[in-house]
Amino acid sequence: VHKPYVIQVATYVSDSDAKDMAKKLEQMGFPSFVQTLTRQSGRVYHCIFIGRFETYSQADAKLQEFRKNQIAQPFQDAFVRSMAS
Repeated sequence: VHKPYVIQVATYVSDSDAKDMAKKLEQMGFPSFVQTLTRQSGRVYHCIFIGRFETYSQADAKLQEFRKNQIAQPFQDAFVRSMAS
């Protein structure tokens, strides 16, 4: 089943920093994954995403829950986005 929505939490230059944060999010009950992306400039970065949700409203509800959590303090600009399959 295709679940097209995710919450983009943060972008890191360091793969290990991104994976460490994703692990912390997992431990707090936010299923996370890291995806490595390359910008047109050739610069590589690592995005942390929470979940995969079937609907925007499901993802937004999880985002609101995330924002209430202490771990979310540095990530107040986290947002819901569509994920290309």
